[in-house]
Amino acid sequence: MMTVSVKYNDLMICKALQIKMESFNHSFEKIFVLNDISYVSKDIDWDDFYMDIVYFSIEVTDQYGNEELLYDFHFRIEDATATENHITARGIPIMRYDGNDYNQHVIDILSAWSKNQEIDFLSLDQDKKDAYCSSCRIWNSGTDKLNNTFYEVDLDLVKSDIDLFNLMGDVLLGSKGYLGHDSYTFEDRLGTIVNRVEADTIIRLKNYQNLKRSINSREWEYLDKAFRKEYKNLAFVLA
Repeated sequence: MMTVSVKYNDLMICKALQIKMESFNHSFEKIFVLNDISYVSKDIDWDDFYMDIVYFSIEVTDQYGNEELLYDFHFRIEDATATENHITARGIPIMRYDGNDYNQHVIDILSAWSKNQEIDFLSLDQDKKDAYCSSCRIWNSGTDKLNNTFYEVDLDLVKSDIDLFNLMGDVLLGSKGYLGHDSYTFEDRLGTIVNRVEADTIIRLKNYQNLKRSINSREWEYLDKAFRKEYKNLAFVLA
């Protein structure tokens, strides 16, 4: 579940379950729409916030009930309207420079999952595939145990680096499984998983040579070594 909170100083203005924020007029300005309103202050008058700053926080609860602050930022209101079901505003978002800039694709994916809607990551464009991977980390970060002793991954489906990490996470850890977003995080996650697998666990990498043709050469060199590495209780079969 996702919760979007908007505050003015310490005053809670409103809460919603969904947010859309899009570029406006090819400038720094953004238009945001809050949907599924769960709370609005009775004393709110959007005209009072003209050219003033409000504070957004977007929190998500993963499938295990863990809460995480997804994004937080300030927003300078230039224009706003409100109805019973949604609030629309235009202005300038002031992001925190921590490498965690707002990503609408992540918001949309997590919102879909919270409504039990499935997403075929292989059909997404590159930006959305990256967002899908980030969403998996948020949604399933606590999942790091294999439940079976044999897996087969068809690498013919891989067209890019992020395809590989999304596919491996999906096959090994189940729908929305996260197994890293690059070769380094992949091997780190794999190392954690290896310590928990059953004896003689096998992962068959079908069409393995396609991987060399499909991903970044540096990633390939690093991952090829990882797949050929001797892990206790785990064997990669390169088919």
